[in-house]
Amino acid sequence: MTRPQKALVALIVSLLTIAGGHRALAQGPVDPYRSYTIDSTGRPIPIPDPYVLDHTIDGLTLGIGEFTLPSDILIDRANDHLFIVDTRNDRIIELDDQQKVVRQLGPELGLDGPQGIYLDSRDDTLWIADTGNDRIIQITRAGQRLQEFGLPQSDVLTEIRSAAPSKVLVDKRGYIYYLEGTGAGMIVMDQQNQFRGFFGINQVGFSLRWLWARYLSTEEQREKILLAKPTSHSDMILGDDGFIYSAVAGQMQRQLQKLSPVGINLFVEKSLEQQLYQRKIFGERRRSWEPAARFVSVTVDAGGTVTAVDASRARIYQYDQDRNVLLAFGRPGVGPEEFGVASEVDVDSRGLLYVLDTGRSRVAVFRPTPFARLVHQASELQGDGRYAEAAAVWRQVLGLASGYELAHSGLGKAAYHQERWREAMREYSLARNQLGYSLALLEYRQEVLRRSMGWLVGAMFALLLSILAWPTLSRFSRSASWAFGRIATSTTPSTDRPAARLPERSPAHLALGVLVRPIETFEALRSGRSLWPAVLMVGLAAVARVASLAVMPFHMRATPVVGSIFDWARLYRPVAASLLPELHWEEANISVEMLRIILPWLLWTLANYGVSALFDGEGTLRGVVRTTAYCLAPYIVFAVPISLVGYVLTARERGLYESLWSVVFYWVLILLVMQLSTVHNYSGGRTVRVGVLAVFGMAVLGGFIGLVVLLGRAVASVAWEIGYEILRIVL
Repeated sequence: MTRPQKALVALIVSLLTIAGGHRALAQGPVDPYRSYTIDSTGRPIPIPDPYVLDHTIDGLTLGIGEFTLPSDILIDRANDHLFIVDTRNDRIIELDDQQKVVRQLGPELGLDGPQGIYLDSRDDTLWIADTGNDRIIQITRAGQRLQEFGLPQSDVLTEIRSAAPSKVLVDKRGYIYYLEGTGAGMIVMDQQNQFRGFFGINQVGFSLRWLWARYLSTEEQREKILLAKPTSHSDMILGDDGFIYSAVAGQMQRQLQKLSPVGINLFVEKSLEQQLYQRKIFGERRRSWEPAARFVSVTVDAGGTVTAVDASRARIYQYDQDRNVLLAFGRPGVGPEEFGVASEVDVDSRGLLYVLDTGRSRVAVFRPTPFARLVHQASELQGDGRYAEAAAVWRQVLGLASGYELAHSGLGKAAYHQERWREAMREYSLARNQLGYSLALLEYRQEVLRRSMGWLVGAMFALLLSILAWPTLSRFSRSASWAFGRIATSTTPSTDRPAARLPERSPAHLALGVLVRPIETFEALRSGRSLWPAVLMVGLAAVARVASLAVMPFHMRATPVVGSIFDWARLYRPVAASLLPELHWEEANISVEMLRIILPWLLWTLANYGVSALFDGEGTLRGVVRTTAYCLAPYIVFAVPISLVGYVLTARERGLYESLWSVVFYWVLILLVMQLSTVHNYSGGRTVRVGVLAVFGMAVLGGFIGLVVLLGRAVASVAWEIGYEILRIVL
């Protein structure tokens, strides 16, 4: 092989390696960080390790035989005793705070596959969900049986054949709650084994598939096959605050719930602003096709920190009472700090975290680091309303993790309650807390208005005087102009030179004409020859798109959810969903944002000309290109000013902000319809018909282009693989 050939091969290999590395980077690592938090856009932000493995507990080390499919753990926070439910061995094991065996319960109770345990702090008794025996038993800590409960008798429970309890708890009234897995929620009964109702039933979402099946099936088929059942709770615990916290493994959202005494979930968005700006999810799911977190266990400590286990990722998440992610750690594996099948979690009075690893038949005990203790302390102080004290701790957190957004949000909340509005706005902007920033902006705006009220009144008074004096000034101006004209006429010699030819109208004049007199301007545009003004207008529209995003205030970057027919009925909501993306400007893809303008315009232009050519349209391709390009004039002129208006608006005025964008959007649409009618000389009815066909043509062209892009990417990928293999063999 000659030297030039070797150089060529080396160059090709380098390019392929760079392309392959770029593709790998685009896909991203599966597990980039061992410990992290999640920012406002769902990205993982690395943090110092919040927990380190302290020790592990297993049956062999304790000298009592290996655990077999353990299914539950419980911490008595009064003395930090640990209870382990060893399901397959039909026993309950109690350990003291030094992890020494206190006692084993099982044979004397006749347990058969127990799955849950609960400690009633009122009388220090244990409640065991004895699943295999279809019963719940109450015993003393020494193992003396007190009561036994089976399936409560009720006409409502006809479809539930047996109790089969998996989890159990008792509230402060003495009511017994247990899970049985049919989707009926938590079954509640009293101490007399009387059914008291269902609690915390999850909602069944609307589905078009179920709606169609309802009308296409018989009544018997609907009863047997098509009955949609709620998702069952997978775990529950009674917090010190009296609320029941539960985990729901089979839902896409609301997998963690905080249930009030009447069964209302408090971990939901309560206002329209929260629904728009704080659509928080549990776990991680940045894209719609990614699987949701599968939470199988939940616990809450005395400070209100909620800890949950995601079995699908073998990961531990912690949240505050506002559903903000405090931290996340853990991953699957066989390493010391990795999990096989993480299934349960609990925390003791010292802050030690106990994670039951069913897959490895052990309990892993994690010790919190100073970073985790600071985060928990700040979160607890903030939850208690002690914002100034929390701010001091949040600053220490930022000293350890500068990218911790929740700390900036805590500082912003402290400044807000001290009425330091500008400082609050600055901290909220660093935290990307859109709703908090909006609230601080509202207060700051009111303060500025109060300080500037005198100037505003003076300016309004001057404006009023100007309006009143305008007629008089106009008459004086016309009289002076007439007199000056008479003098000039009498002193200036007359000439017979012909009038100068008026220059051709510039693109700026034509754009202004489209805004003011669109039909006349379209008539002038369709007879023009040059395409450079059209290219200029489309380019300016693309630049206006990027510029409007660059100057758009971050608290207005929130894509509305457009799902139901009622959302589409509000004309401004689909427009806002398209034009107001929820993104960080530094992450924006400028090329993609420009294509949002250029590609629809190009598809419409081609479909417009193609369909009109089939329906006797009079417009030429050159005329269609020129006129459709100038239809973007409203967007070019008003996109950036409307973005700037957002700096003085808050979340409560977001409807006005979306409406302003919608006015521009629909203005462009109206101009496109008028262009179609004017350029092709169509009547109203034919304009509508051709317009509908042109929209359909846009969809066909867009689908074809998408198919070509997908096929091209597939061919390029195959070509890269083949080329790489050939070069690897040759070299």
